[in-house]
Amino acid sequence: MISHKCLAQYCQEAYQRESHSKNGTEVLVRLGEACVVIAFRGTTMNGADILKDMRVVPWWNSELGGWFHKGFLKGALNVRDYVEGLVTSTKLPIILTGHSKGGAEAQIMAMLLAKKVGDLRLVAFGSPRVGFNHAKELAKDLDFTLYRNGIDVVTEVPTILPWAHVAPLKGLYSQEKDRFGNHRIAEYVANL
Repeated sequence: MISHKCLAQYCQEAYQRESHSKNGTEVLVRLGEACVVIAFRGTTMNGADILKDMRVVPWWNSELGGWFHKGFLKGALNVRDYVEGLVTSTKLPIILTGHSKGGAEAQIMAMLLAKKVGDLRLVAFGSPRVGFNHAKELAKDLDFTLYRNGIDVVTEVPTILPWAHVAPLKGLYSQEKDRFGNHRIAEYVANL
């Protein structure tokens, strides 16, 4: 299929260009002969992205039946119609990916699409926690890979309330000893 390093490179490219954008959520789409990759862009240093990251108030989603990070849930819902249009128009396997905020939005999108898409995978890099323990239950039968590079601090937030990762984190070795430096997408690309 496609390597996880290549997916990290798509995430890196998503910071430079997008195929679709709505209300601050941007996705880059790569159509191949073997699969469709949808890469969600992570946090940039603009105020809207940072505000979205800080919206940690739990938000109930009745469709998923659980509590989720409000900013990431709204981000995923911003592009839901576009992404659903892509995945229902192809018979190819779908891979959702993203870095940081983008990884969190991609996880929620994967849970929203799980019943509609047969062959769906998710690979996220440096993603914060997206929901409460119920989200783990929703994702337990899905093909999710979540990476943590070295001592990446972003994978440890939010720390208040019962936030959880939806799948175990797969650690990457990094010589970088800066908790924020470990979070850069370039570091993920280099260490895969």
